[in-house]
Amino acid sequence: MKDQKIIHDAVHGSISVKGVFLDLIESPEFQRLHDIKQLGLAHLVFPGAHHTRLEHSLGTYHISSLMCHALDLEEQESQTIMSAALLHDVGHAPFSHSLEWFLKDRYGFTHDELTKKIILGKESMLSNDDRENIGAPDTISAILERHGIDPKNVARLVTRTESGTDPSQTRLGQQKKGHFNLDKYPAQIIHGPVDCDQMDYLIRDSYYTGVGHGVIDRDRILNTLDVHNGDLVVESRGISAAEGMLVARALMFTTVYFHKTVRIAELMLTKAAENLKKEEMDVARKQNDSGFLAMLESRGDMSRKISASLRYRRLYKAALIWKLAELDDRTIEFLEQFCDYKEKISIEERICKRADVPKGSVILDVPGEEILTTEPRMSSVNIGILENNKVKPLSRVSPLASALQLRKIQDWGLMVACPSQMRLMVKRAAERILSVR
Repeated sequence: MKDQKIIHDAVHGSISVKGVFLDLIESPEFQRLHDIKQLGLAHLVFPGAHHTRLEHSLGTYHISSLMCHALDLEEQESQTIMSAALLHDVGHAPFSHSLEWFLKDRYGFTHDELTKKIILGKESMLSNDDRENIGAPDTISAILERHGIDPKNVARLVTRTESGTDPSQTRLGQQKKGHFNLDKYPAQIIHGPVDCDQMDYLIRDSYYTGVGHGVIDRDRILNTLDVHNGDLVVESRGISAAEGMLVARALMFTTVYFHKTVRIAELMLTKAAENLKKEEMDVARKQNDSGFLAMLESRGDMSRKISASLRYRRLYKAALIWKLAELDDRTIEFLEQFCDYKEKISIEERICKRADVPKGSVILDVPGEEILTTEPRMSSVNIGILENNKVKPLSRVSPLASALQLRKIQDWGLMVACPSQMRLMVKRAAERILSVR
């Protein structure tokens, strides 16, 4: 077919793309994802992890098409959902989730909101220089409208709050299908307890990192999907596959996404970006990875120094770690103040001053709120399980799912890191300042 292309994907094999999706793939906003790594700085620990947001977006689109087919959805509805799947990450900042918490806490930026504005034609990722070089291509909203797809419906699906419902709370007797915008399953296909986004990133990240924990039974999940009272659910014969996906997600977060060294590299990147003003960061977050690094390298000494350290893998080392299992309630309450980014910077600067080391030499990590910013679905195991026309949350029928709700992703409650030659001085200073223990 003239209007169809086959894209060969390392994970899913041949992916068919045609019509509106061909035009969307050619948009500058989508092509920008070629130079944004899916796993940010994880390649500094897992050398194979150089795959991109563009690859992930294509994979997410592919799985969404399989989900729409499995649910026997109508053509127009499927095209809207698949458009949202393809475009769900076009607003991502450089290095993916590495800057997510920093941007949200300090500036109020989220990639979901930027994605929504891009789809609606309210924001552009092109600089004036780029426009002079490549012209003024159609906006994503114009492309969607040309193919008879409402950009507002697509934008609505990429916003995570649209899918924040518990399918076990629906009542029997409600109409199974209503107006497209009233049913919850379209948004849940994109961002829900079982969705195309998770299914692709778990399989893809496992493949490229070489870590086997992300393997899931994709086909079994697809074959047991259903819509009940407007919610996306899994039939009871798919319980094992649903459990397997939750286990894969938990293990991948522990082993890859919150690996200590990966965390240190990500925090070094945010430290290098701290001197950027809000208006500068508004421009910087629309860059790709290489453009963002170049912008940091053009800044002051600390930003330039950290950027070079990341480029050549001269990473900070842990100087002090408080194991989560060893912390009492009083200490945990004390650490909660550092979930505010300004408080975190303040304590880092105090440690630098006491240790007599240059400003920016210390990074403090207190995971918590940041985990939910990176992956809001992490704490949810309530996949709706359908049996005998009744829906129950997976946590009620699966002891394994209940146990995963209690499992912590990382084993540290606090980590202080710095250049290796400063570890002893920083450790002593941090212990004095964090003397609540």
